[in-house]
Amino acid sequence: MVQKIKKASKKPATAKEPPEEKKKSRMKKAAEEKKESPQAEAVLEHPVEDEKPTEKKPRKPDRYFEAVGRRKTSVARVRLFTRAGDFTVNDKLHTIYFPTEELQRVAEDSLKKMKLFGRFRVSVKVSGGGVHS
Repeated sequence: MVQKIKKASKKPATAKEPPEEKKKSRMKKAAEEKKESPQAEAVLEHPVEDEKPTEKKPRKPDRYFEAVGRRKTSVARVRLFTRAGDFTVNDKLHTIYFPTEELQRVAEDSLKKMKLFGRFRVSVKVSGGGVHS
């Protein structure tokens, strides 16, 4: 006949206490442990270096105002982003896309007149037409 052997429990056998008394005794034990080991508090206050840093929240997409302009066969989509940045036309700086100073001035004038040239990031996508159309 095989006898079942009971494994020794980790906690010593004690008389059962009512739940309220258990809470009080746990709180007393925790308070005593804090008093006995001041280093334990310092360890809890500082994060462990092995832990991974909390992930950054994904950045919200930039807000913008959009308009579409059409004339003959040309289409231009303009976006004014609310954060400061570059003035780009077809992914090129406007100073490179517009070769003459007159064309650059025409592109910049409306924002400069309102004193908003440096406050917006402007993105323009142009298709069709050309300088002479």
